[in-house]
Amino acid sequence: MLSPLNRHLQAVALMLAACLAGCGGGSGSSPLPEPGPGPAIQNVMVYQGQVAEGDRTGLYVLNSEGEARRLSEDAGTATVKDHVVSPDGKQVAYWYQQLALVMLALDDPEARPTRLAVGGGVPAVADHDWLQWLPDSRRMLYSTSDTGGGLPNALWLASVGRENPVQLVAPQQGVSTSLKYAVSADGSRAAVTVNYLGVRGCCSSVVSAALYLLDLETVADPVLVDSASGDSNGFLATWSPAGHELLIQRRLQEQGLDSASGPLTLVQEDGREFPLWQGDNEPDTRWLDPGRVLVALPGGFELIDTDGGVLASHSATINRDDTGAGSISVTLSPDGRRLAFLDWSSESDLEVYLLDLDDGVTRAIGPASSEPIIWHFTAGTKAYVASELRWSGDGSWLAWDRKSVTAEQDSVGKDVYTYNIATAETRLVAVSTISWGWEDYPLLPEGNVLEYWPRVAETVTPFYVLVVDNLDSGQTVFAEPYPMPSFEVKDPDLDETWRVVQPQNVCWKPWLDSGEILWNGCDANIYRSRIAEGTLGETRLIARGRSSLLASRNREMFLFAPYNADDGWQMYDYSRDRLFKLGDTTSISSYTWLL
Repeated sequence: MLSPLNRHLQAVALMLAACLAGCGGGSGSSPLPEPGPGPAIQNVMVYQGQVAEGDRTGLYVLNSEGEARRLSEDAGTATVKDHVVSPDGKQVAYWYQQLALVMLALDDPEARPTRLAVGGGVPAVADHDWLQWLPDSRRMLYSTSDTGGGLPNALWLASVGRENPVQLVAPQQGVSTSLKYAVSADGSRAAVTVNYLGVRGCCSSVVSAALYLLDLETVADPVLVDSASGDSNGFLATWSPAGHELLIQRRLQEQGLDSASGPLTLVQEDGREFPLWQGDNEPDTRWLDPGRVLVALPGGFELIDTDGGVLASHSATINRDDTGAGSISVTLSPDGRRLAFLDWSSESDLEVYLLDLDDGVTRAIGPASSEPIIWHFTAGTKAYVASELRWSGDGSWLAWDRKSVTAEQDSVGKDVYTYNIATAETRLVAVSTISWGWEDYPLLPEGNVLEYWPRVAETVTPFYVLVVDNLDSGQTVFAEPYPMPSFEVKDPDLDETWRVVQPQNVCWKPWLDSGEILWNGCDANIYRSRIAEGTLGETRLIARGRSSLLASRNREMFLFAPYNADDGWQMYDYSRDRLFKLGDTTSISSYTWLL
């Protein structure tokens, strides 16, 4: 018997067809206590890679002892296409290309995998959106296509230990469809949009898209929330960050342009619909936090709550597309009290604005109009291109940059600005940088630390060095020495000391605990230095001939990518100061840290 969803889809298919036609351990009696099992070997990473040149890609798990265990089985010429680790870090799911989906425990080598054959379809894994674990780490959603490389048109629910997945949405015979889904934060429900391709401009009475609500706990029949016809080609359905309310936005597509139109609808937790906004809005409409929605309007925006009440608004006097201004630039402070955004103050000047949600006051905090962030330029003149606005972790600082470019779009550097909420002061921090950002500096857990790379010398190639400032204290906590001095290091493999002659500069680094830094000197070697008096102090060689570092989330384990393809990968355990060689691994194409 067909479910209400499939009955509805079948009816839509018949309407569409008609329209288109016309339009271990031991035992013993020793009195001594039995030895314990010993510490468990901790898994640190799952990765896709090859152990021999030309070998097919397999899936491996790496533990803290530097031991890699193959998870994927040999299956002819098949290769692992994609993998996703469960939220609790104990399960992994991966596709064998056009063969099967496998769900496997990571911490139990003897565990029996759950292997799901995909009958009549192929994985529609464009990215992880099509293969998603639910928060319970026992179930997952995946989509399939009935044609190789085609759009997803069926949705399934799989469970660990059950080799028969539940098909939530089935493909429609004779009709081309595209399916998208969004899962609530708690994993209890999913919003599914089914788009019927080829109907736009055909028949105003034919459904072009349908939106359903699925209960993933009971797997009951889907509930039809809304449908669209004619030129409407779908919906944008997004859950609130808390996962209890669904914001629905109509989407139109005319002459290749994607836009939004019509009212906003809120589906509440009990399934009731609430008209949140009447009238047209722009595609940048989105949730700002669990209780507030930013409604994007031409040249401005309004901030509303989930009852439809207007909390704040801004209307621009000048509207220009493709500048990063207006609603697209709105950024909420971490404490939820302020909005920062970009907008035009004159025909040529783009400013940074701050809107205080407590008193509703909006004021410009960027440079004065004589020193704008963006200028529209004519041939042969310079322009200024603004970056995104970035709040510090506690919301007491706002930072941005302006990048000057020539009429030919040749970059000549970024100037970095900061704004102090407490003192209402805007300050130019650095001139002509290549990158910048807020840094989590272990020695200053309470500080607001800005890291940037200013140009300090003109050579054949512009030369940059790393500077780290604590904005709260006004002190520079680290500055890479320039020029980089020569120094002696001890080679741990050869047990000898040798002299490093100017390794250029700190190319890539993670900050470590205890005032140390792990860095690549652009000479393909990895070093570990103690920071002394704000610069590099005692330095050790960790590994030779490694070109890059892949850091775990807790900054305790690091993978060293080889400089040469013939060299194997290595892993460095910072807490134990140990270096492991990863056997014969020659390449890593995709990885997920478990730490």
